[in-house]
Amino acid sequence: RTVHSEQSSFAIARKLRKDFYRVRDARCVVFNAPPIDGLGNTGGFKLQIRDRTGHGSTELEQTTAGLADALAAQPGLVGLFSSFKANQPQLFINIDRTKAKAAGVSIESIHQTLQVYLGSTYVNDFTAFGRNWQVMAQADAPFRMLPEDIGRLEVRNSDGEMVPLATLLTVEETSGPAVVTRYNLAPSADLSGSTLSGTSSGDAIALVETLAGQPPAGQGLLPRGIDFEWTDLSLQQILAGNTATFVFAMGTLFVFLVLA
Repeated sequence: RTVHSEQSSFAIARKLRKDFYRVRDARCVVFNAPPIDGLGNTGGFKLQIRDRTGHGSTELEQTTAGLADALAAQPGLVGLFSSFKANQPQLFINIDRTKAKAAGVSIESIHQTLQVYLGSTYVNDFTAFGRNWQVMAQADAPFRMLPEDIGRLEVRNSDGEMVPLATLLTVEETSGPAVVTRYNLAPSADLSGSTLSGTSSGDAIALVETLAGQPPAGQGLLPRGIDFEWTDLSLQQILAGNTATFVFAMGTLFVFLVLA
């Protein structure tokens, strides 16, 4: 069946990028589907920027953003995106262990109370209306909206009395990575990108190797102690490329033996 050029995946992605560019209140990224199901969530290429010497999450984010900007300036590469954020607003709960011990409250009980009320916990299942339903225990949304709501929670001590958490802990505003990931034992940040029509994934891999690789082979955009490794479909493509010559030679030999 003839596929019109405006109905190709590249054309649809290009149109969506143009439409999403007008949205000023959000950052929208368009990726093609992976060529092989199960190898990654998107098409294009993906690598992991690894901090091997403890530069810290802030410098890791800045390095990843710098590499993304350098790659975005290259012709044929679009949609450079990293989900790593080093300074997401967070709440730090500082438990006073001395007060907790004096009040007869175990640290485990405090953790369990926070887990149940602020997160959730599985209770059991029941059957109704021809299907199974899960019972999850959790504080109602209006009672877990503010940091002050944490102090209003109560925990039972060893004497069976309820103790307010406000007397056992303090809540402090801080920031940090939303998700801490590791790749081959080192803290890492993901970086994904797509290619335009006419630019192959092999071309994209070569550009990344040139910009991020260390001299003399590359330009050395990554500081010392921070490197990168390929992952998902890009990694499989590189590994398969190293065996292409061997497979071709074996195929030629097999054909020769059959015809002989």
